[in-house]
Amino acid sequence: MDGDAQEPSGSLAVRGGTGRSPLALLTGAPTGWAYDRVDLPSDDELLVRFSATRSRDWVEVRVVPLGAPGPVFRRLAHCQVRYRASVAQTGPEGREVVANLVLGIALAVDARLSAFPRATIAEVMGRRADRQGIVFTPEGVRELLVPWIVEGIPVAGGWSLADVYPASRTMLRGDIDRSLVLDFTHATSDERAIFCISPHLPDPPGFARSAHLQLDHVTMGRPSSPSIETLRAFVAFVVQLNDHPRLSITFPEDAIVIAPGDGIDLAREDEVLNLAISSECGQQCAFCSVKSTAPAFDGGDETFAAVSNDLAREARRGVRTFRLNGYDPLSYSRVVDVAKLASALGYQRVQIFSPATRLSDRAFAEKLFAALPPHREIFVPIYGVTAAVHDAVVGRPGAFDEVQRALVNLHEMGEVRVSLLSVITSKNHHELHALWAFANERRVTLSAHFPYPSFESRADRYFESAPRQHEVASALFAERARTTGPKCSAREAQQLLEGVAPCVIHRAASAHGVRLIEWLPHDEIAPPIPGTEYRDSRYRQRAGDAFSAATVPCPHAERCAMRTICPGVLLRAYVELHGDEEFQPVTLREILAPS
Repeated sequence: MDGDAQEPSGSLAVRGGTGRSPLALLTGAPTGWAYDRVDLPSDDELLVRFSATRSRDWVEVRVVPLGAPGPVFRRLAHCQVRYRASVAQTGPEGREVVANLVLGIALAVDARLSAFPRATIAEVMGRRADRQGIVFTPEGVRELLVPWIVEGIPVAGGWSLADVYPASRTMLRGDIDRSLVLDFTHATSDERAIFCISPHLPDPPGFARSAHLQLDHVTMGRPSSPSIETLRAFVAFVVQLNDHPRLSITFPEDAIVIAPGDGIDLAREDEVLNLAISSECGQQCAFCSVKSTAPAFDGGDETFAAVSNDLAREARRGVRTFRLNGYDPLSYSRVVDVAKLASALGYQRVQIFSPATRLSDRAFAEKLFAALPPHREIFVPIYGVTAAVHDAVVGRPGAFDEVQRALVNLHEMGEVRVSLLSVITSKNHHELHALWAFANERRVTLSAHFPYPSFESRADRYFESAPRQHEVASALFAERARTTGPKCSAREAQQLLEGVAPCVIHRAASAHGVRLIEWLPHDEIAPPIPGTEYRDSRYRQRAGDAFSAATVPCPHAERCAMRTICPGVLLRAYVELHGDEEFQPVTLREILAPS
């Protein structure tokens, strides 16, 4: 049989595996069939061979770009498919079986090409162009397999990778000096599947080859198990997908001495992995310009590949806390998968920075929290105590009501620490004390900070939204003095003025009878000014994701008695906008005079 099958009569969506993951079509073959081979002969060609589990029947499917030379079984919107087959069953039933296999694969690829029309077949199947080189060590091979194969995460047929180690430990083969072992265990049995991965060898050729590597199987459990064949095809395809001709692989001279952990820079106890995910927040905040030049981007599987790689790499270093950050990481299409992977990799703590509007959907909130690590902290932005103020700052009607519902859901679900955040702008700086009362009533903490520019340009929204520091500080302490009901402490007032220089806070507080000792921080460690936090070495993140606003030295820092609690720098944009006249050195006499 060669290219003459008819249209199938049933639904192809189920058999084709057209899920979000580009490898979804390899996680389970149709009933009665097993994956025998999956190859990427070139960047724009996919070959999948099925073998029947109870006969000698086989079907080989080849997907190529539209217009490629050679016979064509079916042209789809973005690709065309051809096949070869040997199927004993003839007639309409046999042709339907073949058509289901052929078109199932073709439709899955075509769906991916539809989402990324300018990409190659290899790219839409998950090939990562950003990975330029690895070292052939256990750590390097683990990185090569991410995100499709990660230790401890079940993949094809219930198998999961247990370890990667030098072949010298088990003396499995004669050329052990250049081989590593991929050791898989099964979820419901004591079976193991052990593969050797090595540089190209003249003999034997192995069961699969990629650009630089080859795979051999040492033991495969019960040879008749269909899941074994699926695992073998899956592992081979992942290696071919990630080991492309443009990848550089460095082979150490002696792989025998390599042990897990060699060359790994172990994490400090306080390190945090920051995952910046640029999925859409649905808001146009008055102080934020970043989306004007960097539009929101979900990225789907491409983003998941990058995030998975970061999670796996930092988990092996010993990092146990990660941040979900970005425009709105909770709107990312695979955020629950990210949470599941992080938990499986051993992360214990997560910090979430999100508009939190998605958490107004109780079903989504419960699904996410079921997947997150056990210690959760979420920072919920709120910019006013009324919809009029909050919605005006975020530029979206109805956002305040969604945040309110999200807070109710978080309170009822429990097992999460909630902190409120605010940004001080010209639209809401008069509500700082009211925001404190809002948080106090709900028994959650609140911190507020001055805005910072997304870009060093006068076109940035910062230049329209940033108020003067002394006006904000004076207004807060004046409102605190007028309040007859519950009022924030002086130290809480100081926490509502993050980014305001200590000299400005001191003079505003003193004008309303508040002594320095009442608001002085417990430690004398100067906090970073907003927009520069990620200069701290405890944050780990992808290259290019770290943002830091430009600063200039405070001209009076060395002459100020408050220099131990002052960062000693000012935002360059603030000085350009408002000047530096309000920043004057505090003398020791000023500090002691009230006493």
